[in-house]
Amino acid sequence: MVKKTVKKPKETTEVKPKHEHGKKYQAVAQLVNREEVLQIDQLWEELEKTKVTAFDPTVEIHVNLQLSGIRGNINLPGGTAKKKRVLVITDANLEDEVKKIESGKIEFDVLVVKPEMMPKIAKLAKKLGPKGLMPNPKSGTVTENPEKIVEEIESGRIEYKQDKGNVIHLPVGKLSFGKDKILSNIKEVIKAMPANKVNSAFVNLTMGPSLKLNVSKKK
Repeated sequence: MVKKTVKKPKETTEVKPKHEHGKKYQAVAQLVNREEVLQIDQLWEELEKTKVTAFDPTVEIHVNLQLSGIRGNINLPGGTAKKKRVLVITDANLEDEVKKIESGKIEFDVLVVKPEMMPKIAKLAKKLGPKGLMPNPKSGTVTENPEKIVEEIESGRIEYKQDKGNVIHLPVGKLSFGKDKILSNIKEVIKAMPANKVNSAFVNLTMGPSLKLNVSKKK
């Protein structure tokens, strides 16, 4: 007679949440109505309430679109949260800059070249591609007028691109920029989004709770 073995059920343990917000977060979250969809002119007063950091936080906007493959550039009139280091590679500095990059010494945030330089830096794609630093015509970093692009980037031009979830994440300045600059930057982002194709939009400070924003456009 064959004895049957009965497997004991595995003991289950309580699954704890991966991340629990701190007391400061919980405190400021109670000061705002996170379910309310705010108009742009209501945003600043509510946003100021959500600061939880001792340092000057970055203001971020997150836009979920119905479309995919959306990317482009925006000129933020109020300036950017972080100044970009821009490098222009020309025939004059080609050899030196290629050696630096190949050795892993990357001292720039944006690389700009003229179209004729692309074949000369093609071998850098393995180094720069995964970091999103390879020049691309769609991002405006392959251009006949590098000086103009450098000027635009230094004055507030930023690139935007959707993630795999069709969400665009953008920093639109520091809280210390003040109401006028931050709201003008947010308005510029909203203006750049495809009309009537926004599922949702949220604005938050670094480490703070997010606020829903109305970004609907009139036809």
